Amino acid sequence: MGDEWISRGGTRFRIANEAVPQSLERSPAPFLAKALLEARAQARPPTRPLGVLTVRSLTPLVHSRLEAFVGRVAPGTDWIVMDRAGRVAPHVEDAQELTPTMGRLATELVGRRPPSLFSDLNQWLLKILLGQHLPERLITVPRRPLRNASTLAEAADVSIAATSRFLGALERETQLDTRLGDLRIARPAELLKQWRDQSKTARTHPSRQDVGVVSARQPFSLEVLCSVAAASSSRRPPLVLRGPSACKALGLDYVSGGLPEAWVVSFDQAALDALGFIPAPSGKFDVILSLPTYPESVFRALVRDGAPTSDVIQCWLDASVSRVRGEEQASFIWRKVLGPAFER
Repeated sequence: MGDEWISRGGTRFRIANEAVPQSLERSPAPFLAKALLEARAQARPPTRPLGVLTVRSLTPLVHSRLEAFVGRVAPGTDWIVMDRAGRVAPHVEDAQELTPTMGRLATELVGRRPPSLFSDLNQWLLKILLGQHLPERLITVPRRPLRNASTLAEAADVSIAATSRFLGALERETQLDTRLGDLRIARPAELLKQWRDQSKTARTHPSRQDVGVVSARQPFSLEVLCSVAAASSSRRPPLVLRGPSACKALGLDYVSGGLPEAWVVSFDQAALDALGFIPAPSGKFDVILSLPTYPESVFRALVRDGAPTSDVIQCWLDASVSRVRGEEQASFIWRKVLGPAFER
């Protein structure tokens, strides 16, 4: 990104901004070097080049390393480093000229950062690329050669614009591998763990996404109820196994006990009535229902063999954020499936 900016004193700057991908946040210097070179290439006198680097967190260690780097390779160069929280460290001659509007500049530049690699639709696209290397019984994704944005868009049933943005996000994270003529994740184990960490950060409070209900159908079987409900829906099942119930259906259960769990499309009373569920304020539940934070990712990749079931990646992500022995279940799935598939 290149912009021209005028300081309070009238000095004109040509700005080139680079953001450090999360996967490479320990090595920010090359990205600052790129910003400095681009700013220098674009600036024409009397405009001064100004390299701007955005990091996730501007710690004293990061700052001192960048200072040492610029002092060694480009002393006297104008540059700025800032982070996602809006902290700014200017290294500009006559820096007092910048101070009054530095906050605005930081807001503008940080506000332009690319959308998350882990948006709802991007998670579905990630599952397609990763799912090529996982058994069909554990994840439902289109399995075909994926050579470019067009073939991925067709396979995923999304727009080419969406897949192009997704591939751009992968490339910014240095995670796009096309050396074999198709689309692959460069370091899948690393990306999965980054995805898990994002899920932990994004998890909303349970009271906002979970509800306990009892079933009017007795004796109660969640698996049978899911199968019956799915038969009445052609595209998106209204009830999908999740959590320990899904792990068991996939043959990956490690932690036993606890209530059955399922995803639903809506908590609307009419939708619950259609499934035969009754709210249970007493706390004596038959099942815990949840609304997915990322419905496209959850419902598009579910396994439909028998009762509709969350895919193996979703089971691992959900277990990773579970407070009840979730880490044990997640570790089991990693050892049995994801690690062997992606730790090479």
